[in-house]
Amino acid sequence: MAPHQLGGPITLAVVKGSSMQPLYQSGDLVVAYRESIYGVGDNIIYERFGGFVIHKIVTVNTDKSFATKGINNKYPDSWKVPPENILGKQAVVLPGTGAVIQNILTNPITAGTFSLLVAALVMLPTRRTRLYGDAKQLVTHESTEKIRFRGRRTFLFWLLAAIFVVLLGIFSFFIMSNVMFWPRIGISLIGLTVFGALLFAYSLYLFDGVGLQEPVRSLVVLGPTLLKISESQKLSHPIVVVSSAKTLRKIKEKLKTIVVHQVDASGNQNFYVSGHGENYLYKVANKAQI
Repeated sequence: MAPHQLGGPITLAVVKGSSMQPLYQSGDLVVAYRESIYGVGDNIIYERFGGFVIHKIVTVNTDKSFATKGINNKYPDSWKVPPENILGKQAVVLPGTGAVIQNILTNPITAGTFSLLVAALVMLPTRRTRLYGDAKQLVTHESTEKIRFRGRRTFLFWLLAAIFVVLLGIFSFFIMSNVMFWPRIGISLIGLTVFGALLFAYSLYLFDGVGLQEPVRSLVVLGPTLLKISESQKLSHPIVVVSSAKTLRKIKEKLKTIVVHQVDASGNQNFYVSGHGENYLYKVANKAQI
């Protein structure tokens, strides 16, 4: 089902012009499928003039080529269409869809936003988690549980980002379509800069747990995936205490590993990162003891 550019049988074309009215209007999206046999009455897409033409077959010539005609034209086309130039026969027509897609792809605001989203997805870390020392032993223990902590903020963050992209697309389509090109570029750059700055600021607020109470704040900073161990499980390597969850997160990211979480008998929240021969600890004391 790949497009013809990739060797597949499907061709997508956006109608431009009036030669096939009233069947097609400018901006309609035509989906064509390659067939082995074509005949009179078929609406086909074929290559001509360095682009696509969609017309109706009116005659099959003796040399197996085809004569075509736009149904709104007075006369048939003056050229012959050899079978090898035909990309496909009309399968589906989506009225107005092609114009919407073209506007989105050529509008600098929506195109820029889409590019930023694609770049963000490409840049997201895809590395495999590594385990060292005690973590390597603990992960095989029957009492160890891998948990994912996702706060409401994470949901709100992605929800707001999705809503913004939708509103940006609607705004650009209905309001910016009549604006001259260079002003559109300027507005696009300003909008994308402001959006990027707000997104960055909110992501810092979100993933640094600003305004949250412990231990939720540390769970947000050190998550979303943690290894939860029981009170009875012990770490054998030396302990190095760190001053903050952010410091422990930096160590975790440097080692490309996972945080081990334990609630001890006193109710303290212990967060460990196991390294090469030592364990780094950040402890959140039980408030009842303070």
